[in-house]
Amino acid sequence: MAYTCQIGAGQWLYLENAGSDTLITVTASAAGQQQQASSRVTTGSWSAPPAVMATAAGVVIKLTTAGGERYFQVQGAHVSAIAAPPAQALGQNQSLPLEETAAQEFKPLSPLPPLQPLPPLQMGTSMSTAPMEMRLGDMTMAMGAGGPTPASNPAAQASSRFCTQCGQAAEASDRFCAHCGHKLRELG
Repeated sequence: MAYTCQIGAGQWLYLENAGSDTLITVTASAAGQQQQASSRVTTGSWSAPPAVMATAAGVVIKLTTAGGERYFQVQGAHVSAIAAPPAQALGQNQSLPLEETAAQEFKPLSPLPPLQPLPPLQMGTSMSTAPMEMRLGDMTMAMGAGGPTPASNPAAQASSRFCTQCGQAAEASDRFCAHCGHKLRELG
């Protein structure tokens, strides 16, 4: 005997009595996600169809066997045996409909297709080591061969002059550092 039951949006329960064992499988699927968990428990043969109840604490399964009643609680994909249903389940339960199905008809979930690789990230900062060059927004710093030279790049010429004594920025027309007074090297 085997039964299926929808226990939530995208969540299904499969119960099967195979000899003296009970197979309890919970599956859940949502956009881009699939989960399946199975538990095999020795319960003995069922003497009546199982009952499934929705409670505030999760789903409770009641199995009636030759050895008495057995209860299991399902919370998410976790199945655990409980001694008795929660007290609120006895008075305020919502019985969930079970559909009888052929044993072993329940199919495991198929694997998700592989994810496509992400394109390379494009960020505002880049750095190269041959020659060493760093860009941050519209600013560029280059060192070594192949970098822009002040003569070939007027914008770099105006902003790349610094005092050799204190390191402060200087205008191309400055002859002395405005910060320390050191004589600046002539460009030209």
